[in-house]
Amino acid sequence: MSAPATTRSRDPRFIVRARADDRCEVCGALGTDWSHRIAASRGGLLIPFNGLWLDRACHNWAHANPDLARAAGIHLPTGADPELEPVWLRPALAWPGWWFLTDWGGYELLRKERPAPVVPACA
Repeated sequence: MSAPATTRSRDPRFIVRARADDRCEVCGALGTDWSHRIAASRGGLLIPFNGLWLDRACHNWAHANPDLARAAGIHLPTGADPELEPVWLRPALAWPGWWFLTDWGGYELLRKERPAPVVPACA
């Protein structure tokens, strides 16, 4: 039996998955995995701006390529504030670019030029 909608709607994993429209926020493929930007083992919280919805290939890529994932904002160092650190994404119904993630499950575009990082193109 699934949790009531009011419980699910407050769950950060549900908020992030809904924000992504079930698509990988990095490549646009069908998403499967919650990913912490700051790992829980390093103090990362289960909050919407510390989470991404990824497909398995992008999730594996981020763990196999920590320096590139960090350069793209997919992973963040301990002590960083994920609310203030942009991430390179392909959001649902928007264009690829540097985005801030919000606590309410939205995106805010970074309003200054910044070069695109190396990210997987699995979709």
